[in-house]
Amino acid sequence: DDPPQGLGQRTLFLARQEGDPCIAALADLGVEGQGSQVGDLPLLGRLAGAIPQYLGIARDSPEALEELLRAGLASDVLVSSAGVSVGDRDFVRPVLEKLGCRLEFWGVQMKPGYPLAFGVFPEVISGLNPLTFGLPGNPVSAMVTFEQFVRPALLQMAGHTALHRPTLDVTVGNTLRKKTGRLHFVRVTL
Repeated sequence: DDPPQGLGQRTLFLARQEGDPCIAALADLGVEGQGSQVGDLPLLGRLAGAIPQYLGIARDSPEALEELLRAGLASDVLVSSAGVSVGDRDFVRPVLEKLGCRLEFWGVQMKPGYPLAFGVFPEVISGLNPLTFGLPGNPVSAMVTFEQFVRPALLQMAGHTALHRPTLDVTVGNTLRKKTGRLHFVRVTL
C-alpha cells in the first residue's frame, strides 16, 4: 500500500525490491490521531530512490515501538524519527539495543541535529544487517540529519557516486556565533 502523503505520517516501512535500496521510518512517536512533527519522510526517501510502504502508528510505548522496529528489520535501512533523545518517552535507543542493534554512535556535533543515533544489526540477528538511523523528532533537525546522513547512504546503496548536494560559497551579511567544534546549518535566502 502507498503511505499517506504529507503531514500525519507516523510510521512507514520501505519494502525491499531487487536492486533498490530500502528504508524503514518511524516518524513522530506521539498520540494516535495527531499529525507528525517531522514532515514528509516518504517524499525524502523517494527523492533518494527508496520505495515507502506504510506500517501504521507507533504508540508511545516500548512494546509498540519494538513491534514496528522488528517489522522494519527486513529492510536495508531502518530510520526512526523522534524518541531518540533522553526524555522519559524516548524509547528508540533502548528498544533498538534490546533487538540486538549495535549502536555505533549517538549524538553528533551539529546544530540542528545533535540527538542522532546510528547503528547496525549484526547479520546473525536479522539476516539482512540493516543500517539504522535514529533521527531527532524536531522537524528541522530530522530534515537536516536525513539530508546529511540518510540520503547519502541511500544514494550510495543505489550505486551513485555524487552523494551530497552541490555547495556554494557565500558571504554572510550578519554575524553568526557558534560553539567551537560544532557544525551549524543555518537557513539562508540567496
